[in-house]
Amino acid sequence: MVAVQVDDRYRITIPKEVRKHVRPGDVLFVEHQVDHGVDIYRYAKAENPFDLLAAHAVDEYRAGRTLNLDEAFALNDDGDDVE
Repeated sequence: MVAVQVDDRYRITIPKEVRKHVRPGDVLFVEHQVDHGVDIYRYAKAENPFDLLAAHAVDEYRAGRTLNLDEAFALNDDGDDVE
């Protein structure tokens, strides 16, 4: 854990160890909670859900768990071959 100071314009400097994981323009979510009277702030980098979906699709394709359109249209509603 690293301590950072808030300046008079409510800005903080992201520590060098963390900067390698974020880029200018990235969106960070901030969560606030109170635990036994102590304010706790958690930051999480926002990920584009479409990027995550695309990465999952590529992984599925590489693992051989996908169908092409001809194969997909050849299945009936039960998932069995029509032929």
